[in-house]
Amino acid sequence: MPSIWTDICSECKKDKRVHLDKETGKLICGNCKKQSRKERCSDCKKVKPVEARTEEGEALCQACHKRNPLNYEKCSQCGNKRRVAMRTKKGGAVCTSCRKHDPSKHEKCSRCKNKRAVDTRTPDGKPICVCCRKKDPTLHRICAFCKKKKLIVCMIGKKPACGWCYKKHPSTHALCSCCGKKKFVQARTPKGEPVCRLCHDRNIKSQKTYSVWFKKIFHWFKSRLRI
Repeated sequence: MPSIWTDICSECKKDKRVHLDKETGKLICGNCKKQSRKERCSDCKKVKPVEARTEEGEALCQACHKRNPLNYEKCSQCGNKRRVAMRTKKGGAVCTSCRKHDPSKHEKCSRCKNKRAVDTRTPDGKPICVCCRKKDPTLHRICAFCKKKKLIVCMIGKKPACGWCYKKHPSTHALCSCCGKKKFVQARTPKGEPVCRLCHDRNIKSQKTYSVWFKKIFHWFKSRLRI
């Protein structure tokens, strides 16, 4: 389970975001955890961290797992064909977006005391929502690109980057497979082709997913009013 606190990783000995490994009982960062689970992918034949396994138990890396069309089904909540994140009791597919906004998966945040989707947890397992996580001072550092103290969202070439600089960095831009323009990669197709934000939003609208946004707004107001 991901964590919001920083400490010295037991493997790389660096001060990073860590979580408690249930197998070893040690603090370990996400990168070292992935490196410890490396196997040869049965699809691309490259040695990479295991993301999932086939029915025969063969390893699959993250890229091959996302590209696999068998992982894409029509979501029972929004009706869109997306990657399956979980299933209902009746076996219906649920996408990642609908899973996050499922009120049955919400818990009472240990900081703001509001019932919201769990974004992360404390070392002792208490739930924390996304708003409280972003306010955590341990995640705010000096961005290596804009030189301002902001919420660090990722590392670019071992340098901390805020959300704004991450979207502006050349490494996050590629030729969109829809419009052919070089823009920030918002998402990727099942085949791994990059899609910009504008084309991604147009695709969502063309699939008539207005009901999804209505559900999100409704659940947000419901959590605010504590209905």
